Amino acid sequence: MEHAYGVFHPVGGVNQLSKAMAKVVQEHGGAIHLNQEVKLYSYHVASTVGLMLLPILAPKTHRELEADAISLGIAMQITNILRDIGEDLERKRVYLPKDFMKKAYSLFVSIQSLHSFL
Repeated sequence: MEHAYGVFHPVGGVNQLSKAMAKVVQEHGGAIHLNQEVKLYSYHVASTVGLMLLPILAPKTHRELEADAISLGIAMQITNILRDIGEDLERKRVYLPKDFMKKAYSLFVSIQSLHSFL
């Protein structure tokens, strides 16, 4: 999954949580698409910090770790975006593409309806 969606975790096996989350979304008819704009934003606000810290944290191997630092920054920022969706909406901030938000809202309404039925 990490490679299929363009988000790479530097430590193997960490992707199990994201796989489980993706499975739940797909079971409810959803799909996961990482928009290039979101990835680029995430690079600028998170990966660059990792790249700045890398020579300090790993002075001997920082060059070999650059790709991992970039991927980790993107993954962490996307996690933050998803965690804060509700709060961001209250503040009229949206970091995800409109088409994604429309699909997510439809999925939310479907899940909410199913939950009230149960």
